[in-house]
Amino acid sequence: MFYGLFEWIRSRLLVRLGQAFDDDLAEIAFDTTALQRSAGPSSAGDLRTVQQFVSSPALATLFDVPWFPIYLGVIFLLHPILGLLALLGAVILIVLAIANQAVSHRRNLQDSEYGTTEDLLMRASRQQVEPLKAMGMLDNVQRLWRDAHDTRVTVQTSAADWQSVFSSSSKTLRLVLQSAVLGVGAYLVIDNQLSPGALIAASIIFARALAPIDQSMPQWRVITGAQQAYGRLKETLADIPVEPEINVLALPNRTLTVADLSLAAPDGETILMEGVTFALQAGDGLGIIGPSGGGKSTLIRGMLGVIPPVSGEVRFDGATLDQWSKEQQSQFIGYLPQDIDLFPGTIAQNISRFDPAADAEKNRGAAELAMVHQLVVKKPNGYETLVGPGGVALSGGERQRIALARAVYGNPFFVVLDEPNSNMDAVGERALAQTIRQLREAGSIVIVVTHRATVLNDVKKLLQVSNGRPIVFGDTKTVLARLTERR
Repeated sequence: MFYGLFEWIRSRLLVRLGQAFDDDLAEIAFDTTALQRSAGPSSAGDLRTVQQFVSSPALATLFDVPWFPIYLGVIFLLHPILGLLALLGAVILIVLAIANQAVSHRRNLQDSEYGTTEDLLMRASRQQVEPLKAMGMLDNVQRLWRDAHDTRVTVQTSAADWQSVFSSSSKTLRLVLQSAVLGVGAYLVIDNQLSPGALIAASIIFARALAPIDQSMPQWRVITGAQQAYGRLKETLADIPVEPEINVLALPNRTLTVADLSLAAPDGETILMEGVTFALQAGDGLGIIGPSGGGKSTLIRGMLGVIPPVSGEVRFDGATLDQWSKEQQSQFIGYLPQDIDLFPGTIAQNISRFDPAADAEKNRGAAELAMVHQLVVKKPNGYETLVGPGGVALSGGERQRIALARAVYGNPFFVVLDEPNSNMDAVGERALAQTIRQLREAGSIVIVVTHRATVLNDVKKLLQVSNGRPIVFGDTKTVLARLTERR
């Protein structure tokens, strides 16, 4: 009865330990996963793996292992021969456990590698299903995915086979050893070296001593997976910079200064953009033009703080972005990316950036500023219309204009629009032009990346970039005239 109560209490404690572990790291895991661009294991997945391990019987089994020396000492006190037999059995089981760990670790690494390839192909296929169908590539990509999937299944089957070998060997050995203890103990009882009660006690203690080692065998894959996940989490936590103390600053409303800004790829060595310098005032509009791959999107991501600068700086009213908290930054920055994804929820939630304090009037103001209010109210459920995953319930133009409303929500001081008219018809482009004018009249700085000249009429200044370098910066008319002369 006492043992059952102890196990119940321990189980509850382990579950709550796992919950506490999750509470401490959940937000960090989400942030790092959201920013992760590679297809490997995510921090959120690693956290879930460790949390499940902490709450599982596997950890409880490991907690029992340190009791083995105590149990072994008691057996030695009962009789040295039985103690030596228990020690021999423990050594053999430990050797099996080490061999099991080595095999499981190697198989888990292979499983993770092929799983990454499989997930990458599946993700790419979901995102590009239409061109894959149109070009007849779906079957070919499916074959690649199937190869990776089959290889992964083969690795998992091999791991399971080896696991069964070690597990069955461990159980068989433990039963043999228990039988040996009983046999040797019976001989010692007959020889008057051991009492019958001591024999029974030795048998029970022997089984209890070896049980944790034996029970860990079926759980070893779980243990190894949790170990690898915890290692990746430690690396992630070590790479997270310490957040500096944020001084309370007023939100910017006057200037944007970019001084000798240089940006690099994630490897930190390949320079993507260098030597960018310009200054803008409240109410200014800047158009960024240049060939595809010239660095336009890289530049705006650097200004938004998504890419840390290699050298140079970006300042708002004389202060760098890291001098405001993320919550404060959301109040004065609006961004319309080139690749638009809306989040599962309503139109109202997407426009308000899922702000729990958003109100209908503020949502409507953003929608009207983006010239999308009339489009939304014509929907059967208006602002409560569900957009579906990625916004699949809406057309490309609707998604772009709702994303524009999201970018201008709260009348931010700094608004960046990356190819805002790529999916817009003539009506949408006129609405976009009016939105840019209204933002500028309200004192916002608006930066527009575009290939279409129609938007350039509504910006005051122009920056041309090419091959990762600024070419010319100045008044829009002057720059366009110079570009025309060069042609």
